[in-house]
Amino acid sequence: MCGGRSRHGRDLRARVLSLSNKRGDPLDHPAIPALEKITIAHYRDVREPRLFFLKDFQCKRLQTTYADFACQKKYSLACSFFFTRLYSTEDTSDRDQAFRKIRELIHRYLGGEVAHSMDLLVELQELTISLDETLIELLLAENADVEFDNPTYERLYRECDNYCQRLRQIELLVLANRIIHKISHRLGIGLVLQALRGACMVVGNTRMVDFLLDGYRAFKSLRKVEPLVEAIDTRETLRLERIYASADFVEGEAW
Repeated sequence: MCGGRSRHGRDLRARVLSLSNKRGDPLDHPAIPALEKITIAHYRDVREPRLFFLKDFQCKRLQTTYADFACQKKYSLACSFFFTRLYSTEDTSDRDQAFRKIRELIHRYLGGEVAHSMDLLVELQELTISLDETLIELLLAENADVEFDNPTYERLYRECDNYCQRLRQIELLVLANRIIHKISHRLGIGLVLQALRGACMVVGNTRMVDFLLDGYRAFKSLRKVEPLVEAIDTRETLRLERIYASADFVEGEAW
C-alpha cells in the first residue's frame, strides 16, 4: 500500500511537470476547460482604500452574524475557514489561476466532485469581485467616506440593484461549505492532498492545494455541517430581503 501511495505521488508530480513544460500557457491546454482569468484588475484601482475597507467590513459583518457558531468548539475551525478563506479579504486571483493549471489533475486524481467544487469556488470569487466592484463604483460616485458606515453600505447595496446575483452568491456559499465538508470526510483524502501538494511544489505554486488542505483540516472533525449551512442560507437570505424590502436601515444591525 505504501508503494502504491509513493507511485501515486510520483504520477502526480510527473503530470504537473508535463503540463508546466508544454509550450505556451498551461491554461491554454486543451484538456483544461476554458475559464476566464480572474485578476484583481477587475477593480477600478487596487489602491482604492474603500475597496480594502469594504472587504474588511464584510468579513467583520460575517463574524458578528455567526458569532454564535464561532464560539462553539466544534464549529470554530469551519467558521474561521468561512470568514478568512471562503469569503476573504485576500486577493485570490493567483490561487484561482493555480487551480486552472492543475484542474485536469484534480479531476483525474480527486474526482469530478472535487473539480466541480473548485469551479464553484472560482465562480464565487468572480461573482464577489463583480459585486464589490459595483458597490465601490457607487461609493466613489458619491464621494463616500473611506470608512463608511452601515446605513451608507446598505443603501448603496440596494441601489446596486443586483438582487439575483446576491442570491447566487448565497447559493454558492452554501454549496461550497457543503461540498468541502463532504470531500473532507472521504477516506484517504488527506494523503491524496498531501501528494498533490508535493506535485504542485515542483511548479512553485501550492496556493490552491493549500486552500484545499485548510478546508480539509477545518471540516474533517465536524460531524454535521448542516446547522451551520442552514444558518448561512437563512440569515443571509433574510438579510438580503430586509435590505431590499426597506428604505430605512438600522445602524448596527447584525443581519
